[in-house]
Amino acid sequence: MFLFLPIVFLLLCTLQWIVDRKRRFRHFEKLRIPGPKPNFFFGNLWELRRSGVAEFYIFERWKRSYGDIFGYYSGTRPVLVVTNLDLIRQILIKDFNKFHDRPKVPVNVEPVSKTLVGLRGQRWTTIRRLLAPAFSNHKLQSMSVPVKDKVQILLDTAEEHATNGESLDFATATECLSFDVICECALALPGNSQKDQTDPLFQASRTFLEQGKNMFTFFAIVFPPLANIFAFLNRHFASSGLSTCQIIKSLRGVLEERRQQPRTRRVDVLQVLVWGAEKRRRTLTESSTDSEWCNDDNTDKVDLSDDEIIANAWVFLLGGFDTTAHATAFTIYLLAKYPHVQEKLLQELKEHIPLSTRVGYQQLRDLQYLTRIIRESMRLYPPVESFVMREAACDVNYPDVKIPQGTLIQVPLWIIHRNPEIWPQPEHFDPDRYFTLASF
Repeated sequence: MFLFLPIVFLLLCTLQWIVDRKRRFRHFEKLRIPGPKPNFFFGNLWELRRSGVAEFYIFERWKRSYGDIFGYYSGTRPVLVVTNLDLIRQILIKDFNKFHDRPKVPVNVEPVSKTLVGLRGQRWTTIRRLLAPAFSNHKLQSMSVPVKDKVQILLDTAEEHATNGESLDFATATECLSFDVICECALALPGNSQKDQTDPLFQASRTFLEQGKNMFTFFAIVFPPLANIFAFLNRHFASSGLSTCQIIKSLRGVLEERRQQPRTRRVDVLQVLVWGAEKRRRTLTESSTDSEWCNDDNTDKVDLSDDEIIANAWVFLLGGFDTTAHATAFTIYLLAKYPHVQEKLLQELKEHIPLSTRVGYQQLRDLQYLTRIIRESMRLYPPVESFVMREAACDVNYPDVKIPQGTLIQVPLWIIHRNPEIWPQPEHFDPDRYFTLASF
């Protein structure tokens, strides 16, 4: 009798769990939205992870089978995949107020929950508004000198390898370049990975990006009630968790140094966050044009903790490092593969930028063919093909589909960018498809 009640209780809990899980997996069936059949334990996540094939290829197969709108399950969470451009515009632009949040991070790993990736609602809006000046024309112009210095290191390295008849791994080279530029321009860190790839911060960043999807994050998605346990295991035992701790420690040291030596600080992304934490208007003496960094709307009314400052510096470092590196590497690859495009670009550079001219942000903006090359490169190889996701904040009804509150919306860029109905000869690299900037 002593064991009977616990056994009955355990059986009832198991039965309740089974019933609830089956109910969750009927979400799209009730809405009459087609999609692959979910596995009882893993949803469709097992198929996405175990096949050894890139996710976008699986999405392509699903699109051929189920059409422009279909659903799958990330664990038990329903994800609606939308490739219809009209519906995408409706969700991401016209009805953005109903889809303003990104999905909750499955593993509550610090500092992700305090970044623009993890924040939700009004707090996301506030932090995003605070960081907006980091992308002003004035700030981008001020980055041109340090960017040029870092690029020159890459050019010198490439020339040295060519002189010695050695090959150069441009994927790694662009990773180092992007890391050094982000460190210099966003955090005022002396990034030197192009000359020393054993740099601890560089290695920690690479480790996080390469091993962020591990078994702990997988099971946290599959079994949400146990997410906190898997978050603990990820933080203390996974390489990505340990590398995150190392990065945070480095950034905390930079923040402390910035506060201890206020006269030597630079106007960069980290400084914008520091001003937000101080909650008072700053009068800059370096340049009157820098006043845009501390306006009333962005700085005076925001209360940031040190954890939020470090978290958003962390996401700038990792997000900018990875995406910029991929975009640069694939653009270089395409220029090497299509020498006639490379020659046409060279002619544009000779016409618009004489050798004696110092290249700056404004000169680069005037290079229309270069702009078209970058756009075509990012169409073929989007750096974040599976990251465009939103969560429905309320029930939304469209003529072709009903989206209940809490449903995740995913826009698969790879599929859209290679859709022959949108792009003639989508597999072909053709910068002239954007012959005028207005056509983009």
